[in-house]
Amino acid sequence: MGLNNRQKQKTSSPSGPKLIRVKVIPRSKNPGVSQQDDGLIVVRVKSPPHQGQANKEMLARLASHLQQPRSHLQIKQGHNSRIKMIAVKGLSGSKGNRHRG
Repeated sequence: MGLNNRQKQKTSSPSGPKLIRVKVIPRSKNPGVSQQDDGLIVVRVKSPPHQGQANKEMLARLASHLQQPRSHLQIKQGHNSRIKMIAVKGLSGSKGNRHRG
């Protein structure tokens, strides 16, 4: 039997989630997302780094920036650090690098 659409979506990404390096700047007056020349994505958030508030806002802003559902992003490393490794499901190689400035 052939694969239905849901099964095709699950098998279409054999390499798994893409890891991206993100720097979070909490308590920023100018929230937003930018990318440095070295590939580091910088996410400026209004929230303080208290009880995961900055992480939550960072994930929401990054998901919007990457045009991915929030549920596709997960902090893999650096929960209590400004530099984090974020796993993004369903992100093609060029999509993570296309937004600059």
